[in-house]
Amino acid sequence: MKNIKRIWLMLLMFGTIGIGTGCKKDSGKDQPPPVVGPPVVEPPVVEPPSLSLLPKTITCAQELESKTSDTCELVYQGKGKGIYIEGMVLSYENPIENGGVLSTEDGKVSCVGCDCRQAAIDLDISRISCPSGVISPALINAHDHLSWAQAEPGDWGTERFEHRNDWRGGKRGHNKVRVPGSGGIVDKSLGEIRQLMTGTVTMAGSGSAPGFVRNADDFRYMEGLTSAPIAYQTFPLESGGDYAFVTDDCSYSKADSLNRYELGTHLMHVGEGIDDAARNEYLCLSSADKGGRDVTAPNNSYVHAIALNAPDAEALARDGTSAVWSPRSNIALYGNTAPVTMYKNLGVNIALGTDWTPSGSAHMLRELQCADHLNENFFNKSFNDYELWLMATANGASALKMEKEIGRLHKGQWADIAIFKALPDSNPYRSVIDSDASKTIAVLRAGNMLYGDAALLAALQGDSCETIPGDVCGVAKRLCYSQEASVLQSEKELTNLSKFMEDVAEKYPMFFCGVPDKEPSCDPLREGEYGEAKSDLDLDQDGVNDDVDNCPNVFNPIRPFEGDKQGDHDGDGFGDACDVCPMAAGNNQACPSGNPLDRDLDKVVDLVDNCSLKSNPDQGDGDKDGFGDSCDLCLSFPNSDGTACPVGSIRTLKNYNAQLPQNEISIGAKVSLQGVVTGVSDIGYYIQDLPDENREPLESAGIFVYVNKDAKPEAGQVLKLEGEFGQFFEQLQLSQISKTELVGEGVIVEPTSVSAAEFVDPVISNKIEGMLIKIADEGEVTIKDPEDSERPFEGFFLNGVIPVSRDLGDYDIPFEGDIVRVAGIARMSFGRLQLDPRDSDDLSVVSQAPSSLDSFNASLIYLETDYPEAESILKIRLDRPSLDPVTVQLRASDANVIEFDEFLTIPANADEVFVPLKGLKAVTEPIQLIATLGNQEITTDILVVKELMPVLLTPDTNLWSALRGSTLEIPLKTDLPSSLGRGGEAVSLGINPDNAGLVADPDSLMIAPGNNETTLKLQAAQEGQYQLTLGLNGSEIQLTVTVTGRDLLITEVFNNPEGNDLDREWVELYNMGSRDIDLQNYSLGHGGTNYLYGRYQLRGVIPAGGCIVVGGPGSVDANGNPSFALAQDFKPDIQNGGDKADGIALFNTKANDIKEDTPVLDALIYGKTNSNNLVDESGTAPEPHVKTAPSGHSYVRTTDGWQTSEVSTPGKCELVAAP
Repeated sequence: MKNIKRIWLMLLMFGTIGIGTGCKKDSGKDQPPPVVGPPVVEPPVVEPPSLSLLPKTITCAQELESKTSDTCELVYQGKGKGIYIEGMVLSYENPIENGGVLSTEDGKVSCVGCDCRQAAIDLDISRISCPSGVISPALINAHDHLSWAQAEPGDWGTERFEHRNDWRGGKRGHNKVRVPGSGGIVDKSLGEIRQLMTGTVTMAGSGSAPGFVRNADDFRYMEGLTSAPIAYQTFPLESGGDYAFVTDDCSYSKADSLNRYELGTHLMHVGEGIDDAARNEYLCLSSADKGGRDVTAPNNSYVHAIALNAPDAEALARDGTSAVWSPRSNIALYGNTAPVTMYKNLGVNIALGTDWTPSGSAHMLRELQCADHLNENFFNKSFNDYELWLMATANGASALKMEKEIGRLHKGQWADIAIFKALPDSNPYRSVIDSDASKTIAVLRAGNMLYGDAALLAALQGDSCETIPGDVCGVAKRLCYSQEASVLQSEKELTNLSKFMEDVAEKYPMFFCGVPDKEPSCDPLREGEYGEAKSDLDLDQDGVNDDVDNCPNVFNPIRPFEGDKQGDHDGDGFGDACDVCPMAAGNNQACPSGNPLDRDLDKVVDLVDNCSLKSNPDQGDGDKDGFGDSCDLCLSFPNSDGTACPVGSIRTLKNYNAQLPQNEISIGAKVSLQGVVTGVSDIGYYIQDLPDENREPLESAGIFVYVNKDAKPEAGQVLKLEGEFGQFFEQLQLSQISKTELVGEGVIVEPTSVSAAEFVDPVISNKIEGMLIKIADEGEVTIKDPEDSERPFEGFFLNGVIPVSRDLGDYDIPFEGDIVRVAGIARMSFGRLQLDPRDSDDLSVVSQAPSSLDSFNASLIYLETDYPEAESILKIRLDRPSLDPVTVQLRASDANVIEFDEFLTIPANADEVFVPLKGLKAVTEPIQLIATLGNQEITTDILVVKELMPVLLTPDTNLWSALRGSTLEIPLKTDLPSSLGRGGEAVSLGINPDNAGLVADPDSLMIAPGNNETTLKLQAAQEGQYQLTLGLNGSEIQLTVTVTGRDLLITEVFNNPEGNDLDREWVELYNMGSRDIDLQNYSLGHGGTNYLYGRYQLRGVIPAGGCIVVGGPGSVDANGNPSFALAQDFKPDIQNGGDKADGIALFNTKANDIKEDTPVLDALIYGKTNSNNLVDESGTAPEPHVKTAPSGHSYVRTTDGWQTSEVSTPGKCELVAAP
């Protein structure tokens, strides 16, 4: 058998302390040959790890200063800033009995061990002694969704799912798991306090609130951390409303942008489920095959990571990708969880996260206890207590890429500390695992106490922290609410802790005494497979009896993505879950393959590695700022404190080259620079280096600044900015602008002149991107896209190669063949450089091309011999107005049928002329009229009849409906055009009952001469059913129109997310009627001056009583994770309101038909004053319905009108009543 001691030493070397997870292998010649199925030998006997393998306790010679019967006591109140705490200290390496931790005024640890007390005395720092306390680094919650912290757990009984989209969308025969809408700042603060009270100080919550804990994924609320915030990716491959189950390729909606995960740090939900679709997520993020991208790398961490096999786990370990384990939520939803025993054996860093209260744990201690329960009862005690504790501390810091700042009691790290009551006859790690809010003695962030025993906090801080009303499970506690809750106090008037607790009294509780209410089970179960009843024949309760179980003591059920057998990659008969070396059969020395303490495998442990995510064995650091040259985003400027990197010129910034191993300034760097504004768009502006005679003309001197929602500057203003250097597709840009200072105005920037050939030269185009450019030479205009003649493009092409768009400014597009001069901003778009004129001054027409024949205005017209003097409606059209008169020659295929002028002259500056015609002889077949201009020729058909007597055609349907207050439009068509001689046709109309409940527009009953259709417009004024009789020239049709109440309403609008608007705006609609509504004739319009700024066509059917959400298509925590009935972005974005109100309106017409006077069916008008007189459903311009909502809030319709809501509830329509 393999020597357990050798395995122990090997795992120590790789940073995973503990032994293998159960199954032993025979070594040498006695090793049985590999088998595909379960071993034929007797199931191996498994020896659980001994607690003696826990790190050895170091005992300091010093005695503690206190022998209090309380857990901790303040033994000295000092005047110096900082704090000293002594007792059982859990350093990363060892427990230290009678040890101490010293934090000085910077909030960081300056000493850990046996010799720290004297330094505290010398600095006159307050000292706390904890004779029965365990002093641990504060816990780290590496996965949560704080926006649902107020929600109690859901109830889906014994149903279990195979993929997250099964329960999110109710797909593939599953029921949808319904949870409340996402919460606001009060709910998120409730979640943070609940976590804080159980020892957690840092969390990645996909939602955040100021104060209380550090938000590792929100740069605003990191509370002093200088590490880059990790980017939270709940849906890294698809949008939240996609509900995709991709298995054979990587055709996800976000597949084209996976390269963004190569830069920065990301926390991604991957492999959440147990089927092929769940595993496919990992495959598409670990390989370029089938359209994927290999981003399994040290900079990324994978949340859940359930559907992974042994080779996948080996790749995680080898590439330094952490796994964030949420066992309770996994078990509750899927009846299974991540293969953490296999991850341990292969050297994957495993961190813990609670997920969310609807299916996970209320706080990190309960998540630890779930992990411990699984370990004790299902994993054969594969992890010792130390390893479980690491998952909640140091491993979490590594998963969040913040191991140099938090997660350990280590000199130089933040003094984030949790003190727990020591349990008798237990190792110190067990005291953490089995703790709760009442046994959490004190919690410190940066050396400052935020929660703990009331007597201790009162002694140390007086009355600055508030006593929690009542107690916490029989123990008096204090919470430093006021110092952390300034936003709650100012915005929500929750001025003290008592008011806050009253406000959240009906929500999921702030703390629990014992097991939290309705907590999801941590016992694996899948009906018909395992977990329903314990079997003596199945020790690990995984549904596979021990005699055929390849890991009889370690839970490893058959997983759908692995077929019909338990995982055993190396085929040696020992399952992957308990195989010490799952990638190699027999006595193999090559595992584990990774080292969670050295993710980049450069033989420098992460804690001291100056590039822990990128291999650099030499540790070079030219600017001595602690960031190695290989990963220093600001290579030559020391900025370990997070100071923006001063950039002397935009040219320096734009010299970035992704192909180089290192740049002076790299993507993701925080920079400060100065430039002059050259152009302004709806979502940002362009700045350029100030004019400099010494600058080379074609040096990269311009860049785009993304400020979607903020006020925009004016051209010529000189700005000093601080922001993040980034890349959006091909375009380098600045975003997350934190400072903007106006330092000058009126600067004129002359465009840099380049030739057309230089503009399309790849080397030069890269340099001039973002700059104000003019094309040196005159160029000829072409209209069709040379790369794709069918692709629509709003603009033109210069010389057939340079795209000139209207994206930045409005100007009249010149005509084909014109010779022009053009200037503008050079901008990369869809893989090619285009020129964006800022306005009409950037475009001048040098010469117009000669006009050419375009077409007749009709392909067939009728003439009547009974009305020879009727005015012709036929026109000849040119492609543009002509500078000079143009003479066109006409001829007919049969000159005996019609009379016409042989020559017609189109006047100068006109582009069309009427063609006088007279019908001479009725015929049965059309003749042809031909017009020529030089070598150009156009034709039309003419049919001469005696007299036109059109009749009405029966519509596709005779049943129509309208909403009260709307205008119903019914298309009417005739078999022939109306008579030119009679001046058109009048359709007769009878309405029964004739009670003015349905009123026709008289003009809409007229069919214009030569036309064969009109649109009948009916104003629906009163509910009821109406019979319509329409007649024309002896023909008659019957229609039924039903007018109902205004059933379709706008009920919630989310138009101003925190951060980026792109793909995150949505509108909720409610059908409060008793019939289904087909939305094909409905649309939304939005804007400020009118509702024409953005028009949005609706589609689909909303059932009676139905509530749907349209927009997105992004569905993330930041916008409430809506499920979309119509997943389609609002383009342009919905405006945000302000001093001048903006609005969004619902129309009973198609989007393209919305006009300024189109009746409004329903509307929301928001802002300070309705100065542009936006109208609502009343047809009048009211005062705004509601004031402008802050970012992250929605507008919600209630029984009392509109209000803003911090908590968005997409798809609920909960507060609506009939108007």
